[in-house]
Amino acid sequence: DRSRLLLDVLDKINEEKINIVKLNTVVDGNNARIYVTVNISGKEQLDRTVARIETVKDVTGVIRN
Repeated sequence: DRSRLLLDVLDKINEEKINIVKLNTVVDGNNARIYVTVNISGKEQLDRTVARIETVKDVTGVIRN
C-alpha cells in the first residue's frame, strides 16, 4: 500500500470517461486490492483502461473478473 495509489488508479479510469458503479478496497499488510465495477463501451475501451492502470507505479496486476 502507498499514499495516493487509489487516486492514481481512479485517475486512469477517469481518463477513459468510465462510470464507476462500485468500489471496494482491501488492505492486507503492505498489499492493497482495489475492486472496481465499471460500465464500459466494449473490449477496446477495456483493453485501453487495463493498459493505463498497469502503468501506475506499484500496480502489480489487473484482473478482469
